[in-house]
Amino acid sequence: MTLPGGERITSEPFDVGGRDWRVDYYPNGPYAFRDDSDSIALYLRLAGSHKKERVRAAYKFSLLDPAGNTAYELPKETAIFTAAAHVYGVPQREGEEAAGDPGRGYACFITKEELRRRGKSLLREDTLAIRCDVAVAEEKN
Repeated sequence: MTLPGGERITSEPFDVGGRDWRVDYYPNGPYAFRDDSDSIALYLRLAGSHKKERVRAAYKFSLLDPAGNTAYELPKETAIFTAAAHVYGVPQREGEEAAGDPGRGYACFITKEELRRRGKSLLREDTLAIRCDVAVAEEKN
C-alpha cells in the first residue's frame, strides 16, 4: 500500500505524564499537494485531551535496527504542545480525532535515499521501527 503525500499512519495512543500522545508517520511527506517528497516525516502530538492545556515536552525520534538498537536519530527537541481538542474551540466527541495542532516534529526526518542506503540496518521485511522518547517538562493551564 502506497500513501500519497499528506496521508499518515498514526500510532496507537501512549501515555507519558498522564497524557495521551500519538506519533504520525508520513511515508511520502506531510504535504497533500506533493506526492514526490524525497523524505519521510515524523510528528509527535498531544492527543485526546479534554482539558485546555499547553504542555512543554522534550522529544526525540529514532529509527531502530532489526535488533531494536538505535540506528538513526536526530537530536532531542523541546516544544510546547497544545491539546488538539481545544485548538479551534470545538470539543471532540468520544473516539473521534480532533482537527487542529499537527504536533511537533520533522517534515524531513530522513531522506528516502538515505533510508535506501541504510536499508539493511533499518528495514526488516520492509518494516521500519520508529521510537519516540518523550519527557514532559512542564504544563500550563
